[in-house]
Amino acid sequence: MTIYAVGTELASKFDPYVEGTKTCPAGEIYRAGQDIRDLYAPLSVGSKGSDTGILIGNTDISNYFAAKGTASYWDGTLADLPTNVSDTGSDNDKTAIVEIGFLNTGELRQRKNYPFSEVVIGSWDGIKANSTNTEVRFTLLEGTLSINSASTWSALSSSRFFSIESSDQGYLYARVLVELRQTGNASTTISKEITISATHEIDGLPPGPGGI
Repeated sequence: MTIYAVGTELASKFDPYVEGTKTCPAGEIYRAGQDIRDLYAPLSVGSKGSDTGILIGNTDISNYFAAKGTASYWDGTLADLPTNVSDTGSDNDKTAIVEIGFLNTGELRQRKNYPFSEVVIGSWDGIKANSTNTEVRFTLLEGTLSINSASTWSALSSSRFFSIESSDQGYLYARVLVELRQTGNASTTISKEITISATHEIDGLPPGPGGI
């Protein structure tokens, strides 16, 4: 049976449809000539709200749709990614290394070699964004990279890294565009630039002006 919801402002009760599997039965309730299953976000992307009193069979439609303000979609982030990281090593000490890792656990990791440190600096995942639905790309804009495991769009089901390393080359740097998106969905792409640098000092003097 088709029921026309008259006098109930459903738009104030449910979030609008963006994506997700529609579980509300088709052809049951229309709003302004449109099937409401096409108008409102499915419950799977949000939370249930209070009952509306509108039923399909014996089920209140609040069991099919996300309550207003609760829908959440892919929400990957680059907020914790720094914009500049450097490391310095010396002739009698360790090679200078900077490595940035996007781990498949959702963590962002930074590794430096002088002094050695390997720390989690934040996260790239969110409530909905995770290793099963997110991919990353590292594009070298300037300089050089020692490792780049995601020069093309790469799934974060595996951890991905980029790094720079200097042992006797003096000063090296790389300016990298980091992009993150829901797998295959270009409209969700977010990006941020980061510069990493590694300096290998000779006799305690940095290369370049005033050094060797």
